Amino acid sequence: MALRSALIALARRVTRRPTRDVPEVLSAVVARAADAHPRAVPSPDAPQLQRALVVDAPLEVAEVVPGSLLLDIREPGELAGGVAAEALLLPMNAVPHHLDALDRARPITVYCAAGARSLGVAHWLREQGYNAVSLEGGISSLRWGASPTPMRVPDRAGERVTLPTGATVDGVGVGATTAERVDGDRVRVLDATGLELVGHLALR
Repeated sequence: MALRSALIALARRVTRRPTRDVPEVLSAVVARAADAHPRAVPSPDAPQLQRALVVDAPLEVAEVVPGSLLLDIREPGELAGGVAAEALLLPMNAVPHHLDALDRARPITVYCAAGARSLGVAHWLREQGYNAVSLEGGISSLRWGASPTPMRVPDRAGERVTLPTGATVDGVGVGATTAERVDGDRVRVLDATGLELVGHLALR
């Protein structure tokens, strides 16, 4: 929930017109990120080297950065139409809990449905010291851009699955009874404390 809290805190300080593909509270964050670009400032505790890498880079790009990690932050229910073949699927609110899956030495191209949510997430990742950019236009830019990206359809994305007693997600016991499938054996679940987990489901 740290990312959502940060976005809401930013939203309270900004008043701009809402953006259609995100909740109204996040539209102000998108506007704030746009105002901040191209000079998004990482947090003070980010490594100095990483700060130098990202501070002068544009926040929004028209094409995927060559050699970058593609990060798809859409919800599982949005994935049935296809995802980039090599993308890491990580719903927006789960990003803060999976920073260890992101390589600080590798650029990250974040995308969503239309480019609004990804703008806010890319801005937040820069504040954590990552070299992140948002893909303008979202998934459509991957499909129909100047250099179309190979696509795939996730396995049963968005399906609700019942979790028996003793089920774990990446080794963490989950107190919920249902989960939403992200892809293959990867699921998203809220545990009993409200923590959002995304990872590989294992049944004992």
